[in-house]
Amino acid sequence: MMPMKKLLLLSLVLLCSLTAWTAQRSPEEALSIARSFFMQSSGAVTRNAGDIHLVAVSNDLLKSVSTRSVEGTAFYIYNYEQSAYVIVSGDDRMKPVLGYSDNGSFITENLPVNILGWLELYNAAYAELGNGEKAVTEPKLLTKTSFPASVSPLLGSICWDQSAPYNNNCPLYQGERCVTGCVATAMAMILKYHEYPVKGKGTHSYKAPNGIECSFDYGNTTFDWNNMLPQYSGTYAAEQADAVAQLMLACGVAVDMQYSPYSSGAYSYQVGQTLIDYFGYDGNLGLVYRQYFTSAEWMNLIKSEINEKRPIYYFGSSDDGGHAFVFDGYDTQDMVHVNWGWSGMNNGYFEVASLNPDSPGIGGGSNLGGGFTRGQGMYLGIQPPTSSSNFTSHFYMTELEANKTEVVKGEAFKLEITGFTNMSMVWKNGDLAVIAERDGQQSVLGQDALKMEINTFDAYNFSFSGLTIPNNFADGTYSVYVATKDEREATWSRVRGYVGSETQLILVVSGNKCTLTPFSGNLDLEKDIEVGVELVHSLYSGLKGDFKMLVSNKSTSDEYYGLVGIALFTADETPRFVAIVGDAQVEVKPGTINRELVISGDLVVSDNSVLSKIPAGEYYVRPCIDWGVSTYVIGELTPVTIKEVRGTADLKVSQPHLEKEQLQVGETLKFLADLSLSGDGNVYTGTLTAAIFENAIGYAYSVHYQNVFVEADQTKNLVMEIPLSLGEGRHAVCLYKSGTNGDLVTISTLYFSVGPATGIEDEVADEDGLVIYQQPVDEILNIRTSNAVQMISVYNLSGQQMIQQKEPGDKKEYSIPVKGLTAGYYIVVLQSADGKVYKSKFMKR
Repeated sequence: MMPMKKLLLLSLVLLCSLTAWTAQRSPEEALSIARSFFMQSSGAVTRNAGDIHLVAVSNDLLKSVSTRSVEGTAFYIYNYEQSAYVIVSGDDRMKPVLGYSDNGSFITENLPVNILGWLELYNAAYAELGNGEKAVTEPKLLTKTSFPASVSPLLGSICWDQSAPYNNNCPLYQGERCVTGCVATAMAMILKYHEYPVKGKGTHSYKAPNGIECSFDYGNTTFDWNNMLPQYSGTYAAEQADAVAQLMLACGVAVDMQYSPYSSGAYSYQVGQTLIDYFGYDGNLGLVYRQYFTSAEWMNLIKSEINEKRPIYYFGSSDDGGHAFVFDGYDTQDMVHVNWGWSGMNNGYFEVASLNPDSPGIGGGSNLGGGFTRGQGMYLGIQPPTSSSNFTSHFYMTELEANKTEVVKGEAFKLEITGFTNMSMVWKNGDLAVIAERDGQQSVLGQDALKMEINTFDAYNFSFSGLTIPNNFADGTYSVYVATKDEREATWSRVRGYVGSETQLILVVSGNKCTLTPFSGNLDLEKDIEVGVELVHSLYSGLKGDFKMLVSNKSTSDEYYGLVGIALFTADETPRFVAIVGDAQVEVKPGTINRELVISGDLVVSDNSVLSKIPAGEYYVRPCIDWGVSTYVIGELTPVTIKEVRGTADLKVSQPHLEKEQLQVGETLKFLADLSLSGDGNVYTGTLTAAIFENAIGYAYSVHYQNVFVEADQTKNLVMEIPLSLGEGRHAVCLYKSGTNGDLVTISTLYFSVGPATGIEDEVADEDGLVIYQQPVDEILNIRTSNAVQMISVYNLSGQQMIQQKEPGDKKEYSIPVKGLTAGYYIVVLQSADGKVYKSKFMKR
């Protein structure tokens, strides 16, 4: 657990990056930005540009409260009907979108004081643009920033999994065949994409803690790429099954897979070196972790890899555990295409910050895990050996501290480097340096040889003594940071840190005087981040508590990425910290207003790894947030009562039924019931499990979970929405609750049918002039329109974007490849150059 500290006062910095010229946005430009924003948001398939209205501009809205006299317009506010609004900046030196909400329109009358204060902050930031001052800028990762708008999935139709036939060569444990493990499956799909190597290198063996002994002779194995099928459904030949099973075992043994019949596991940080050692892949590949990069830098790395035709091995953890998978494409809205390694199930486009599949497969935990958002990382440069590759070192640190805050030129000072850690591949030989950077120009203040082997996660402390600021340094502001350069590198690589970490210094040179100030980024925790918390339901000792948290980021330029949580305190006159009772990994973009999170955690406290219930009584809860290497409390104390659990309660489920028993392909199944208690207990909390059985036989096709909380003397309505990817036929859904011995007790079995679409003929035309012909669609979606369009997007019925394709805007007939889509219904949306939107439903066979 990280130490609790009171919130520190942080220095105020400018909220926007500045350039040397003024560019006021016109109302027409602002409207165009608002229209694009609404079109790209989650409701894009239903929003019409004609429903967007200007409701306020800065000068009119703030004329009675602003203390600043500002010429020009700082911002425009647009409503989309009564359901959403967006705040668009009035100057192109600020971010286009300053804030937005998808939960209601903007009402100009009787604005709350905090909203007015927020808008005045934007007004003040706009006013600062005219004074010529320049904000401190953090050195950015030097990488290509111009990429194609989108890239289709590189893996194509490769959709592998972890059970048969993929695990046919995996070891047996207590008579059962072990699954391959997600690490092996992700590796194997990437190797299949490259179809390299022909033969491996060396041998490897190990004995797992459960007694399973594994070995593989890579040097004497020829991989049978031609016999590996992209998918293994239906019938396939024995040699085709053997080919993929051999590759899966080779990948698993290489990473010391801990095999199990239900969930095999391995560490992702071992993948890179095994690809080099046993499969002969390029030695310049690298490992990086999300928390040390901005979202823009991270997305640039992803796009760079995919544009170099290199599928990305990616990993992350949810509340239920870790998973490895593959990024192999992206769309125009910076959503990445994910191949989850579950036979194609859930494959699609996701935000990197929200990797949350509807129905996880083998080893993926449950849909309640909150998505694979924690501990995200990826490998760069996975490819066969090439002479054109370059090595990049990747280190992070926890603190950079100077022994003096003010020196004159030529005066010696010392820097202490704490927690210097290798996050990537083995460092062999090179240099460590202190760099001063201004306007992209790097100057070395000090440099030492680092002639030692440093493995992944090896950590050290270093110091630089005798540093001086050279006499030829011009007046101005510099960033001072630590950098590495392996003997294989041509340029310096900045040592990185968590958001909020003081891993840089700001050097201000004025004549002979030089000041050194710790710098943790432009985001100001005290002034930019607002967090509130409230209860979702009553709290009971030892049971799970659910809290609703509202997180806002008032910065117009900098995101927050890290953990937010709920800290529990005693209700004493001087509250004492008790425990953190739940947290979540979040990315809060600049201008986010009241992003809603539900954070859950057990009301228990740990003492020397022994868990005990938090006693019933009166307490306070307060939001907390990771900042640098510490956790800070933020926001107000909220009084709460933790109740005592009495007696034994059992869950009573009444009137279970389906909202619809006849569904179309791609529709969502909705399971309804009434929940109440029996027995003498006062509360029940647990998880209901719904299993879908294809054709009402065999093993569960997919499993979904929902937490329930019911108190005595109340009836709750259960609404369980289950996304389906089933084909036509008669299927079953079984609802279970947990029994007293941890087994599943059947509550109800209900049947439903999935049938073909109704009302869709061979040719469908909507009233706006869009025609889809040759339905149902097989591999190509053919469209004819009465107006030339510039963008075509395809969404599933859950609103998730599956395909996006840019058009030159000079034709009226289009062909969109949809072979990779699963069978079902989809919505195609077309946007013309004049802002009109056309949409229609189609069926994929």
